[in-house]
Amino acid sequence: MSIGSQNENDHPLITEFVDLVNETVSENVLDFADIQSKPFIRFWPNLLILKAAEDKANRPDAFIKLWGGAWVGAHGSEMTGKNFSEINLGNVKDEILKTHLKSLKDREMFIAYSLPNWTGMEFEIGCMHVTFPLKRGDGVTETLTCASFK
Repeated sequence: MSIGSQNENDHPLITEFVDLVNETVSENVLDFADIQSKPFIRFWPNLLILKAAEDKANRPDAFIKLWGGAWVGAHGSEMTGKNFSEINLGNVKDEILKTHLKSLKDREMFIAYSLPNWTGMEFEIGCMHVTFPLKRGDGVTETLTCASFK
């Protein structure tokens, strides 16, 4: 797994995270126990963990199991414990949900770059995020996203 993006040099945290994942699991899927190890601790503020879910109309949704501190700082509020369908993520909501679902289905890493418009105002920062399938217990029903906001 490698990244090749025009914005990659602006977000070295993402490159470092992908390198760490590659060192940790090679071709396999990350396990929740992996991200609890010491090398991952410095990335925790930048992490988002989503669990597959459905909304009230049985459409694909995601339950937010972890909304790291960098996400709180960029968005302005804590979202851990909510469903994606309940929160305002503006123009990046569909992109993050699609990436989550695709990563679960294909068991692959996906990278995206966006300019969040979460509160109705364009940010002067970009958000590069990389998403991996995440195993907890016997199944892969979650994804792990690491984001860099600049």
